[in-house]
Amino acid sequence: MIDLPKIQNIVDNFSENTLSLYLNIDPSYIENQSQTPAWRIWLKNELKNINHTIDTSVTPIWDDINKRLNTFFSDYQINGRTLVLFMDQDQEYIHELPFTMRHRGHFGKPLVSPLLWAMDEYKPYLIVMVDQQQAIFRKAYLGNLETEAKMTIDLEYDWGQKTLMPASNANGQALRQGNNQDAFEDMISEHINRFYRDVADSIDDLYNQQSMRVILAGDERSAHAVQNDLHATTQKHLVGILPIPMNANEKEIMQRVSKMAYDYERNYEDTLISSIMSINHDNGRGILGKEKLAKAMEMQQVELIVMPFSLLQSDPEYAHELTMWTLNNNCPIEFVHGQAAKRLEQAGKIAARLYFSVETA
Repeated sequence: MIDLPKIQNIVDNFSENTLSLYLNIDPSYIENQSQTPAWRIWLKNELKNINHTIDTSVTPIWDDINKRLNTFFSDYQINGRTLVLFMDQDQEYIHELPFTMRHRGHFGKPLVSPLLWAMDEYKPYLIVMVDQQQAIFRKAYLGNLETEAKMTIDLEYDWGQKTLMPASNANGQALRQGNNQDAFEDMISEHINRFYRDVADSIDDLYNQQSMRVILAGDERSAHAVQNDLHATTQKHLVGILPIPMNANEKEIMQRVSKMAYDYERNYEDTLISSIMSINHDNGRGILGKEKLAKAMEMQQVELIVMPFSLLQSDPEYAHELTMWTLNNNCPIEFVHGQAAKRLEQAGKIAARLYFSVETA
């Protein structure tokens, strides 16, 4: 997955004569299943359009990029759903994303605003299916699911064949029948609890590596037991618990997970807008509108910028300007959708949270 350091590297190192491409290459789309996939037709037309608009002074650079692009696509094999490509006269950066984005093409400074939006919208989710015998780890996005790892509980006996195992005392002698079942059940319980702790430790490790939101699923009792063993930091990013059968297929899992993830993201965005509007009214740390934002940016007091996703279409130059500023100033940016976006558009089209209250009027 592309992260902020990679995007910053693209901005810093690619020239003002860079071809930026976002191609929906998803092979599951009917339009991409024809002999000439729809994305190749769109690409051909887009390159023609760009060719008609470039300045003659950069024609040699453009011709060289076109040649290298043709070489790349001559034997290109699809391994993802969206192809992201940046290419200038000296270098190229190519990456495939596991979710779909609409076609975009641009020649000039690297167009990275769609990547920032994708990072914001398609945050990775760690889906952990767990019961008393196994835990299955998956990474999910809204629209894709990838099996990452599978952890199975290490029992030295066959659950399907044995329900009782003779226990021994400290001297290795068989326990009396009256104590045998209780001791065996205690041993099983501790074994399972230790397994839950191992699962929780693995989730904590994965969260520390990738900062993913977490959804627990499978057997509810097992999921709640794992939840209780999670580190406090990881628990803050636990979205919820879903009772999904361990043998559910990918479609079933994604239907349940996608709804929970979508609702969580939209609720988060709505809460964020409410928070900024509240502090804008109470102490001035929240600001609304382009002019106030511009002054706060000039004073280096912006902690977070929030923009509606629609701004990428309605005012792409301004959206690109803001995203470049956030990258150059190490400032996070959030894109909001749906009801949160409507509220923001009505209130001032753009919002920000400041480090502390400043006079922006």
